[in-house]
Amino acid sequence: MYSPPKLQLSTLFLSMMSVSSVNVAYAAKNFSIVPTSGYVFPTKIYQGTTVRAYYTITNLTNSTQQGYRIQGLPLTVTQDTSSTANCPAVITLVAGGSCTLQLNITGEAISNFALCNGANCTAACTPLNVVSTVIPNTAGVTAGSYMDSESNLYPLLASNINDNVWSYTIGNTPALPTPCETNGGASFASASCSGANCVAVGNCHSLTGFVDPQGDKLLTHIPLLATSTNGGGSWSYIPQTPLPSSCMVGGQAEGGARFVSTSCSGQNCVAAGYCNSQLGSGAPPIYAPLLATSLNGGTSWSYTITLDTPTLPSICSVYGNADTGNASIVSASCSGQNCVAAGSCISEDGFELPLLAASQNGGATETWAYKIGGTVPSYCSAEGGAGFVSASCSGQNCVAAGYCTPNDNSPTVLPLLATSQSGGASWNYSTLSTLPSNCFVPSGGAGVAKFTSASCSGQTCVAAGNCIGSVSKPYQVPLLATSQNGGAWGYINTPPLLPSICATNANASLASVSCSGQTCIAAGSCVNSANNSVPILAESQAGGITGSWSYTISSIPSNCTAGAFFASANCQGLACLAAGSCITKSNPFPLLETSQDGGLTWSVVIDNNTPPALPTIATGGSFVTTTSPAAAAAATTATLFLLPRSLQFLSG
Repeated sequence: MYSPPKLQLSTLFLSMMSVSSVNVAYAAKNFSIVPTSGYVFPTKIYQGTTVRAYYTITNLTNSTQQGYRIQGLPLTVTQDTSSTANCPAVITLVAGGSCTLQLNITGEAISNFALCNGANCTAACTPLNVVSTVIPNTAGVTAGSYMDSESNLYPLLASNINDNVWSYTIGNTPALPTPCETNGGASFASASCSGANCVAVGNCHSLTGFVDPQGDKLLTHIPLLATSTNGGGSWSYIPQTPLPSSCMVGGQAEGGARFVSTSCSGQNCVAAGYCNSQLGSGAPPIYAPLLATSLNGGTSWSYTITLDTPTLPSICSVYGNADTGNASIVSASCSGQNCVAAGSCISEDGFELPLLAASQNGGATETWAYKIGGTVPSYCSAEGGAGFVSASCSGQNCVAAGYCTPNDNSPTVLPLLATSQSGGASWNYSTLSTLPSNCFVPSGGAGVAKFTSASCSGQTCVAAGNCIGSVSKPYQVPLLATSQNGGAWGYINTPPLLPSICATNANASLASVSCSGQTCIAAGSCVNSANNSVPILAESQAGGITGSWSYTISSIPSNCTAGAFFASANCQGLACLAAGSCITKSNPFPLLETSQDGGLTWSVVIDNNTPPALPTIATGGSFVTTTSPAAAAAATTATLFLLPRSLQFLSG
């Protein structure tokens, strides 16, 4: 004989039944309430997040059953009736009919519930048993792409949520969203997590509806966006949001749109990039800034920065230069409600100029305003080239880093830094002193240097890049600058000596920097005597001040027979990640190293011969971005632009 599960009623339901003289009667044969097929039934919830449980309720009788309600839910669980596809609050089902019950769970829920009409109740066959837990400090997410034998690119994402075991959570599955082509042309460029909410962005190929003179169908790029609500443990693609009308979606093989940077803070997430645009018949194509915002942890998105919203600064030409574009965003960062988006625009005369927008309302629609549009500091020329490549915010402190051309008309570039201590509402350019001693500075000249990445944690901020170490035989050397109060900056005047494996008078540079508290790491590569790339990483346990840096990674992993390099670094507390490529004689492969002591010691967890295994069709791949799910406000940069020239095909 059937024995129904014991119904563990909530306090509210018990109090309701205690005033009734009618005992609860189980109408077990009237309905079935079972987990819905195709959905992962939740068993744990990370603190501060929401998970969803789906049940299918089916009327097992030969007559219509009406007036039933869900009762006995714990306080951490609510029925979601916002969609017409879900069961309504008052449930009526015809004979054999069914509906989907969606339960939103915000905390631990170990309880059963029932479908009741008065005293007649049917309990769910599978009770809720969702245990609350915290995301481990060792958790991480790293993303990029893998390629097949014909060099077609596919998105790749690895995550670690349990016991420091890494797995590819995006590889063969899930399937790319419509209208992405399934035979390659897709990759991730940036990822960000805040708590258990994670976002990964990039682009994929899509058919345009046009053909070339040879009759072949033309492809274009469209934005690609994936989200996770469990710290990267599982992912789903967000359906393509129609592009703004200012974006030209067809007609050019290299047209379309793409995201190159993303950042989340709490439930607020932004995804930034650019699209091809065309104003009027016969107008030359231009790049238009593109930024989408989600206010619910990545569930739904809307475009909040386009070509005409907000209005571009007047100095940014309407048509720009057809070869270099008009305006683009390459880096975005959010901290709390403060968000910044940085890049560059092109003047009517064809000069590249800095561009920066900010929002103090989580990036919501109509809250963005351009704060820097074409202006440069006194040591830079407005008729040269200047732009931001990286932005980072922590609380009220924000920084945007890049490069500019000096005003002495010399064919060189200089580092560019803008800072805000008002959450991006107002900005000032920082004037840096003479370049450090390892950078070549000609007599009466300024030298050649640029920043490629910046990171802030509280009032501690660090910018990293490279400078030219010699003019007779030009080669790059690492460059670091720091601020301990969010405003005044200075170069690391006595940078750490490069590891001995780096060849003398050969290139060495830093591609990515990350700070968490007083722990800072800066990662990149150098060239050894065999002309192979060597991954290098410097760490500081003192907020990046002069004299506190030392190199703790300076060797090629044994499986990387032709070299390796880092493209991205991230720290959350003492848990740090460094991601890039492991190069073999045939192809590059993803490379990931981890540290649990703030960057002092490291372990290789992914390379071409260390699990997890790439999808079966993969012949190589690369990571370009990494982040930590525990991070409160991950600042990411468009690291795809920092790949060695020989490997830039990995950016899609």
